[in-house]
Amino acid sequence: MSRDIAETIAPVLLDKIENGRGNPLPYTHILQMLAYRHQLEIDGEVQDETEVIEAFDQIKARMDLDNIEQRKAELEKELKGKIDQLKERWKKNPMFG
Repeated sequence: MSRDIAETIAPVLLDKIENGRGNPLPYTHILQMLAYRHQLEIDGEVQDETEVIEAFDQIKARMDLDNIEQRKAELEKELKGKIDQLKERWKKNPMFG
């Protein structure tokens, strides 16, 4: 990506972060990466690489991809259990049985 494109995108991301449209964390991370990569000045500061690492660590902590398949299986099992409970209640309820 060229610096010109980064300079065009940065204010849009900053607006999304400041005006609270959606979760600001991904926008913050992208803005930090652009600012670091192209040494852009955002709000009077040039991006410090430690901020990029901290943002990456925050995102990584929220997205534990190591156990995503296991977590999916657990959620599917939990959902099936809830559906089975609901079906049992319907069978016992004269309106639905």
